[in-house]
Amino acid sequence: MPVFSINYTSVNTYQPPFFGAVLEYLIFPMENPVQKVIDKVIKVNPETPTYFSKNINGFDILRCKLKKSFDIFELQLNASIEKQD
Repeated sequence: MPVFSINYTSVNTYQPPFFGAVLEYLIFPMENPVQKVIDKVIKVNPETPTYFSKNINGFDILRCKLKKSFDIFELQLNASIEKQD
């Protein structure tokens, strides 16, 4: 079965900096009978608590709760997907 890599990067800059935010990302690869996520690594900068949940439509989302002042937020997702022939 072929394996595909997905590399997602997001860099948000804010002028002026602000205090506190909840950012939501709908970036997870879909899993179904023909494709499966076999590896997933998420990095955020600055380090902040991350939460996983489903949105109203049932899709997986990532939430990042920023509790301090910041002017830049970076997120990186690296995933490997195995797809049936």
